[in-house]
Amino acid sequence: MNDPVNVCTPQTDSFYQQLHQHKDASFTGRLLLDESRLNAVRERFRNVGDSVATQSLGSAEPDDDFQTPLQIGRFTIRGVLGVGGFSTVYRAHDEMLQREVALKSFRRNRDAATDDEDPRLFEARAAARLNHPYLVPLYEAFQDSQSVYLVSEFCEGPTLARWLKEHSEPVDPSLVGDTILRLADAIVHVHGRGLVHRDIKPQNILLQPDSTSGQPTRLSPRLTDFGLARDLFSETQDDSDERMVGTLHYMAPEQVLYSEQTHGESCDIFSLGVLTYQMLTGSLPHRGRNAEEVFESICFEKPIAPHLISRGIPRDLEAICLKCLAKDPAQRYATASELTADLNRWQQGLMVHARPRSLAERTIHAARRSPLETGLLVTVFLLIAGGAMVLANSNRRLADKQKSLQYALADIQIRKEHAIRQEYQTRLQRDRAKEQERIAIQTAYHSDLRYAYSSLASKSPAKAIQIAESIERFAAGVIPIGDDLRLLKSQASNGWLSLAPHTTQIRDVLILKQSDRGLVVSEDGVIRIHRLDNAELSQEFVLPDDTRVYSVAVTADETLMAVGKQIAEDGEWLETRNEVEFIRLDGSLPPEPLTHFPTTIQSLAFSPDNSRIAVGCRYEPIQIFSVHPNEMASTNVPVVSIEAPRRNHDITFTQDGKQLLMLKQQNTPRLVHVDAPSITDEFGLGNLVYRMALSKDGRYLVCTFSDVDDLHFFDLESPNRKIRLEQAIGNPNCVAISDQGDQVVAGFHNGTIITWDLSTIIGNAADETADHPSVLDPTGFKVLHNGTVTEISIDDRGRILSGGEDGSVAISLFREIVAPSIVTAQYSTDAALTHDGKTALLACANSEVLWIDTKTLQINRVQTPRLGELPMQIKVSPNDHWLSVGYDNGNAQLVNLLKPTVSYSVLCPECETDDQRRVQVDFGFDGNQMLVSSDRGYVIKLCELPPVSSEPDDADNELVTVGQLRLPVDHRASLLHRTNHCLLLGEYIGEFRFDEGDGNVVSRGVNHFRAVCTDHATKRIFSAAFDGRIRLHDWQGHILETGNRWESGDNDQRRWPEMTAITITPDCESLLTGGHDGSIAIWNSRDLRFIGTLVPANNLGPITNIAFADDARLWMYHQRMDDPDQPQPGLKIQWIQ
Repeated sequence: MNDPVNVCTPQTDSFYQQLHQHKDASFTGRLLLDESRLNAVRERFRNVGDSVATQSLGSAEPDDDFQTPLQIGRFTIRGVLGVGGFSTVYRAHDEMLQREVALKSFRRNRDAATDDEDPRLFEARAAARLNHPYLVPLYEAFQDSQSVYLVSEFCEGPTLARWLKEHSEPVDPSLVGDTILRLADAIVHVHGRGLVHRDIKPQNILLQPDSTSGQPTRLSPRLTDFGLARDLFSETQDDSDERMVGTLHYMAPEQVLYSEQTHGESCDIFSLGVLTYQMLTGSLPHRGRNAEEVFESICFEKPIAPHLISRGIPRDLEAICLKCLAKDPAQRYATASELTADLNRWQQGLMVHARPRSLAERTIHAARRSPLETGLLVTVFLLIAGGAMVLANSNRRLADKQKSLQYALADIQIRKEHAIRQEYQTRLQRDRAKEQERIAIQTAYHSDLRYAYSSLASKSPAKAIQIAESIERFAAGVIPIGDDLRLLKSQASNGWLSLAPHTTQIRDVLILKQSDRGLVVSEDGVIRIHRLDNAELSQEFVLPDDTRVYSVAVTADETLMAVGKQIAEDGEWLETRNEVEFIRLDGSLPPEPLTHFPTTIQSLAFSPDNSRIAVGCRYEPIQIFSVHPNEMASTNVPVVSIEAPRRNHDITFTQDGKQLLMLKQQNTPRLVHVDAPSITDEFGLGNLVYRMALSKDGRYLVCTFSDVDDLHFFDLESPNRKIRLEQAIGNPNCVAISDQGDQVVAGFHNGTIITWDLSTIIGNAADETADHPSVLDPTGFKVLHNGTVTEISIDDRGRILSGGEDGSVAISLFREIVAPSIVTAQYSTDAALTHDGKTALLACANSEVLWIDTKTLQINRVQTPRLGELPMQIKVSPNDHWLSVGYDNGNAQLVNLLKPTVSYSVLCPECETDDQRRVQVDFGFDGNQMLVSSDRGYVIKLCELPPVSSEPDDADNELVTVGQLRLPVDHRASLLHRTNHCLLLGEYIGEFRFDEGDGNVVSRGVNHFRAVCTDHATKRIFSAAFDGRIRLHDWQGHILETGNRWESGDNDQRRWPEMTAITITPDCESLLTGGHDGSIAIWNSRDLRFIGTLVPANNLGPITNIAFADDARLWMYHQRMDDPDQPQPGLKIQWIQ
C-alpha cells in the first residue's frame, strides 16, 4: 500500500504553485506550509459533509449513548436548545435564583488526567474572562463525574442563522453596519482579553430586540460559544498540524492551511467579513460544488463584489467587507479596533480607511453635510473669482515645498510676494471691469442720447426728456453727465411744463381764467389745481379710496366745483352709486350733493350765471338742476330733463345760458333750448361724432369723428361754412377750442398735440359750400405725452392744459416759444459772450457794439461807433479783459472791458484794392497776444496786449506789433494756439513763428475753412468748413480725422448745411456747429459723430458764432439775417438746466 504522503506530494506541489500564482495569497511566502498539514486538510475537506458545521481535525468524536436528564443539580431541564458535536445546550430553570438560563453540557474527556488538562473546561475559563453587552454572559460553571456544565444567560431571540433564513432578501446596509459594528466591538473586548473566537458564524450569534435604539427592526447581537477559542497567552493548547478548528465557510485561509500557532486576531476579522458579505448579499463569498472547490475558493479566489449581486450597497461598506476578506492577513484590518473605527466613520458619513475617497468625492460629501457653509464658501469663491483660484494653487504649491523650517520662511516670503502680485492683478481686473462697464455705459449713453435728440427733432420733447432721465439714472456714479445731455433737456423743456404726474388716467382738465390756474382730476379722485405760469401746486383735494371721478365743472366765478363721482358699495365695484359732490374753492361750506343717478356721470356743465348745472349720465337723459349760489343746499329734483340716448361726453351751455350743446344721435349735434327742450337747432353730419367743443360765444363748433381722421370746424351762424382741419396722425381722442374760436387744439392716442390757427380764416366772409369746404393745415404739433391724450383745454391766451392716460399732465403754448432774442432795428453782423456768461456783445451795422445783460436782456452800454466802419467780427479774450472788433476795412479795435473808455487800434496794412480787406481776430490762450489777419487772408499781424490797468495817451493809440507776415496764399481761418505761434487754415495749412520770422506748410488743407476752435487740455484743434465736415487737427495742424458730412432733415427734405461756425462745450466732450441755413447741430468730439439737431433750420441766414459760459449754465448763438431791412432777432440767449 502506497504512503499517503507520497501520493499527495504531486498535489502539494501543484497547490504551492497555485498559492504563488495568486497575489492575494502572498502570506504563504512568510510561513512554510507543512506537507502533512496540507494532505490532512485536503483529506478532511474531501470527507466533510456540512460546510457550516464546526470542524476540528484530530478531535475525538462524542459518545452516542448520552440521554437527556430531567434535572442537573439545582437546574430543572425544560428542553434542548441545540446539540453539537461536543456538547448539548439545554433550556433550564434555576430553582435557586428563579430565572431561565442556558445550560451547556460537555462530556468529560476521559483521557485528561486533571482538570487543567481537560479542554472541555477551556470554554468556561474563556467565558469567565469576558464581560461585554454583546457577549452572552457566563453565570457559573460546575462539573460532575460525567460532564462539565456552563450556565449562561438565556436569550429569547433567534440565532442570526435562523433570522437570515426567515429573511431571505439581502439585509438593509445600515442594519448590517450596525450589527457588524456591535459584533466587532465585542471582538475588540475578546481580543483585549487575549482570546481569539475562531468560530464566528450566524449559528453562534443570538439576537435580541434592541431596547435602546427605539426602532423595532434593530436587533442586538449576542456572540456565544467560545468552545474553539484560542488563548493567545496559553502554551498548553493543542498545536498539532492535523488539528483544524472552525466552520468551513467562515474560516480564514490561514485557519485552514496552518496550525493554531498562526491563528490570530485576523481570523475573527475574516469571519466578520464573511458574515458582512452574507448579510449584504444573501449568499456566502466562497462557493464550490464540493468542499474541495470551497477550499480552493477560500484560499485563492476573490469573492464577487457585493454590489454586483445586490444593488444599493454603499461603496464604503463594501470596501470594509472586502478588506476583511483579504487573503493575506496583513491586508486586513490589523485589529478589530480598526474595523470598529472604520464602521463608525462609515455610519457618520466620514471617509473610511478601507476606501480612500477622491478629492471630488470628499468635496461633494462635505457640501452635502454642510450646505450653508458650502454656499457661503461658493459665494466667496465667486466674488474673488480667478484671484482666489490662483491663490489656492499657490497655497498648494507652497504646502508641498514646506519640508523644513528653513524653507518655511522662504515659502512665506514667496506667498507674500505672490499675494501682492495677485492683489495687483485683482485690482487690474477690477479696474478693467470698471472700465468695461464705463465703456458699455458710455456707448449706451451716446446711443440713447442720439435717440433722444431724434425724438426732439421729431417734435417729441416728452419722449426726449424721458430718455434723458433714463440716461441720468443708469449713468449716475459711472460717467459724468455731459453738457450734451443738459443742452438736450433744456431744449426739450423749452415752451412747456410737465406737472407732477397722477397715478391713474386723467379724466378732466379745466383752465380757471380768473385765477390763472389749471385744474386736473384723475380717475382715482385726486384733484389738483396748479398755477399756469410755473406749474406750482395751489390746491389739492383727495377723495376717498372707494371713489372714481369721471367729470368736473367749475362755476364762472371759480368759487364752486362740481365733481361727478362713482362710489363702490362696500368696496364692490359691481355695485356702485353715482352722485355729484360740490366743493367750495374759497373754503366756504358747499351745497348738498346730488344723488341717485342711474349710470356713470360722464359730463358736467355750469350755466354762465352759475344758477344751474347740467348733468350728463351715460345713455341717460341730461338733467338740469337749479343751484342757489347763496345757499348751502341745492334741490335734488331736476328742473329740466332732456332726452339724450348717447353718451354725451361733451355738454356745454352757450354764453347766454339759454341753450345746451349735446349729441342727439352719434352724427347729430344739437343746441337745445333749456327752458323749452322741444325747440332745438340740429346739425346733421355725415360722420360719427366722437368729441366736440363749442366756442364761448356759441358760434363756432369743432368736432372729431370715429370714422374720419380730419376735424371739422363749423360756423353755426353760417351753416354752409365748414372748414376741414387736416392732419396725418390718426383719430383725435379729445379736442378744445379757444373762447374766440380762432384756435383749435386736439390730443391724439400717440401723445401728440396738434394746433390749428383759424384767426385769418374765420374772418373771411367768403361763402364755402359743404361740398367744397375750406382746408387748413396744422399750425404746429408736439408730442408731450408718452401715451394717449385723454383731455385737453385751451384759454384765450393760447395756453394749453393736457392730461394723459398714464396720468401725465402738461402745460404748453399754442405758439412755440423760441429762445429769448435781442431784437434790434440795426442789422447785426456778429456777437460774443464773456466767459463768465454775464455779458453778451452784439455788433451792429451802424458800428455800434451793444453790451447786453444776459439775465435781464437789457442793453447796459453802447460802444461808441466808428463812423464809416462796419464791424464784421468781435471776440472776447480768455480772461474777459479785452474785446476785439474787426472791421470791414481791415482795421481792428481793442477795447478794455474793465474800462470801456480805453481802446487801442490795429491798422490794416496797405492793400491793392479795398474789396480785398477783411479782418479776423484771435486771442492767445493766456490773453497776452492778439492775432489779426486781413487783406483777404494774405496778411497776418501779431500784437502784444498792454497791461489791463494801463491807459493810452490818446484814443487811437496803436498796439505794439510783434511781427507781420505777408503770405503767398490766403487763408480762411486763423488760430493763435501758442505764444508767437499761429496756425493758418486754407487751401494749405501752415504754422508760422513770429519770433523766428518763418513758417512751414504742414499739409494740404481745404479751400473753404470757415471756423476753428480748440481744446487746450488735450491739445486738439477742430475746424469747420463749407463742405459740412468737421476735421480734427493735432497741435501742429495735421489733419488726424475727418468727420462725415452734416446731414439734416428727413428723407423727403434732406439737407446738407454748410458749416459757418464751430465751438466746443465747456466739458470738451461735444462740438456745436452752425450752418448757413440757421441750424445748429451737436457732435461727439471724441469720434466726430453726429448726435442730433439742437436748433432746426429757419433759412433766415447763417450762424456766425456760438459761445458758452465757462460754467455751462448759459449759451448763446448769433444768426446774421439775410434780409437787413427786417427786425434783427439775431442774438439768442438760452439758459441750461
